[in-house]
Amino acid sequence: MDTRPFDPDDVAGMVVFAAVAERGSFTAAADALGLAKSVVSAKVARLEQRLGVRLLHRTSRRVALTPAGTEVYPACARVARAARDAHEVAAGESAEPHGRLRVNAPVTFGQRWLGAPIAAFAERYPAVHIEIVLQDDVVDVVGGGWDVVLRLGAVKDADLVARRFARDVGVCCASPAYLAKHGAPTHPLELGGHACLRYSNITRDQEWRFLLGESSLSVPISGPITSNDGTLLTSLAEAGAGLLVSPWFIVGEAIRAGRLVRVLPELAMNDLPCQAVHAHGRRPPTKVRAFVDHLVAWFKDPPWGAPE
Repeated sequence: MDTRPFDPDDVAGMVVFAAVAERGSFTAAADALGLAKSVVSAKVARLEQRLGVRLLHRTSRRVALTPAGTEVYPACARVARAARDAHEVAAGESAEPHGRLRVNAPVTFGQRWLGAPIAAFAERYPAVHIEIVLQDDVVDVVGGGWDVVLRLGAVKDADLVARRFARDVGVCCASPAYLAKHGAPTHPLELGGHACLRYSNITRDQEWRFLLGESSLSVPISGPITSNDGTLLTSLAEAGAGLLVSPWFIVGEAIRAGRLVRVLPELAMNDLPCQAVHAHGRRPPTKVRAFVDHLVAWFKDPPWGAPE
């Protein structure tokens, strides 16, 4: 890469490049930054010249990161975040939340439960422009330039701050037709003889864990179907494809309606904390604090209820 001295103007190029990389489009980045498309293109081109590498593949239809761009992007995203945070601090602690808020959340959770609270937040804070992306992959909070990431389960990264805004539990269930045909297991160790639907985004998806008093039991499971989508797995379970362990917020409605039946209901499974995660720092921006506080208040009594 280029060894010329750092130029402060490079910071603007890094911010613009991060915006293009996140949106995959010069036009979308220009709209988000309030700049002309020609200005965005010129700043990225100058940054490429300064670094001595090509950062983006440009075609008539799309923009994609080059290998060098993939390496450079996380650092540029951190620069962009620092610039936004500095602007937030300069605006003063008493200022109303404002600016762009980038949120990442799991697909099924977002589709089912985030519409109402985000609409209420947007009405309360009209100066905040929310950009929410739904995906089930574990994302890089800092490198991805996310202000808030919603995660289900424990967060062990010391560089992140996690605040629980709701709680849920996992439940084991199956359709009445499946249980009529294959029988209902009466002990976790009997799960080995059943077709189990597996969620591929969980690292230990080859076993299910049950709580037995003060101890726990991890049971190896297998089955012909694996998916990364909780809604699809629920539909498969309703269609009689096998047993499923899923958060109550996904399957609770189907269980109450009788489309699914709880299996081994007397055995507890692990709590599933719903957490709002952001980068570790001296103090998060006002918009982040307001959004997380809003989620905590909204989900004080989770709308999906609790297993009966």
